[in-house]
This record gives sequence, C-alpha cells and structure tokens, in this order.
Amino acid sequence: RTSPKVQSAMLEAMAEKLRAALSRREPAIRDFYDLDHAVYRRGYPVGDPAFLALVRRKLELPRDSVVDLSTVRFTALRAQLDTALKPVLRPEDFENFDIERAFATVAAVAAALGNTP
Repeated sequence: RTSPKVQSAMLEAMAEKLRAALSRREPAIRDFYDLDHAVYRRGYPVGDPAFLALVRRKLELPRDSVVDLSTVRFTALRAQLDTALKPVLRPEDFENFDIERAFATVAAVAAALGNTP
C-alpha cells in the first residue's frame, strides 16, 4: 500500500502534468506521454474528484491558464513524436503510445473540469 505522503506527492505531480498538457504555451509531447502511461499502464484515476479539484485550482493560477485542445496543438504534438519522444523511449514504449488516446484522455479531463464542484 502506498503511504499518504507518496499519494499526496503523486496527486500533486499528476495535477501539474495535466495542467501543463492543457495549458503549456508550447505543447510538449512528454506531458501527454506521461499522462497516457499513468492512466493506461498504471491505472491512475484522472476522474477522481480530489484530482480534478486540484487541477482546477492549478488552472486558476495566473500563469499559462488558457486551455488549448485545438487541432493546431494536436498537430504540433504529432510533429514531436519522432523528434522529441522516440529518441528517449524504449522501442516497445514508443510503440505502445497512442497520441490520439492521450489527447482524448486530456480532453475528457478538461470536459470533466467543467462538471466538477
């Protein structure tokens, strides 16, 4: 069982990663890879109310807080696959990454943020 301190640190790290995926001025494929890996390989519960509340608070901070899930952003991420992601992953990890799935996960969380207290 994971200790409360580790759980709290993981919650914080994942919320920050999601904030970055949603609002980083220059999109970074690593944010989407990390989230996809956490959700689909480790079962991280991105729909958890405490997680969503923390992401919402992070997006309220006065920095890169404009959520961007445009096709332009998706295209920029896709362009980073071979140049920024493939060189740093093991071949099997790169093959298992699905950019469409990762983008859909981030978009689903963004939609859930509109429905959480």
